Amino acid sequence: MRCYTWGTNNAENRDQSGNGLLSFAIPDLGIQFRAAYTGNAAECEYLAIMALLNFVNVNPKIFERQSLDIFTDAVLPVYQVNKKAPVPASAARYCRAIGRFRATHRLSVGWVPREQNPAFVGVLELPPIRTETRIALSASDQAVEPSKQVTSNLKF
Repeated sequence: MRCYTWGTNNAENRDQSGNGLLSFAIPDLGIQFRAAYTGNAAECEYLAIMALLNFVNVNPKIFERQSLDIFTDAVLPVYQVNKKAPVPASAARYCRAIGRFRATHRLSVGWVPREQNPAFVGVLELPPIRTETRIALSASDQAVEPSKQVTSNLKF
């Protein structure tokens, strides 16, 4: 399943902290998520990916048999996650968490031009899609017995 992420703080300097935005989109499901976040550009880019992976974790019935192809227009996280560029200490915990997720799921991370990234341009013009499975936003939002709840194993 193709998924897209986008994160930015729109600051002139990438290392400068500021008000930012995290976004992910799953066009096949008609889902788009956006949240405000204060941090530098790299944090926003990585946390957009982490938000998507958390969403996948709390919706196992939808994603259990899916391979995930995550696309972002942020070049640096793609290279770092795919071990093609050095990972600074500030991003190491995100790369480790993505690596742990990758160990238990079929996952690829690739680049897409911003103009083709639904997490940036939006999927809201798509018609709503009905799913047979209830979609949860967090582990506490799941409609399952407490003994069978899935908790996020993404630690960073």
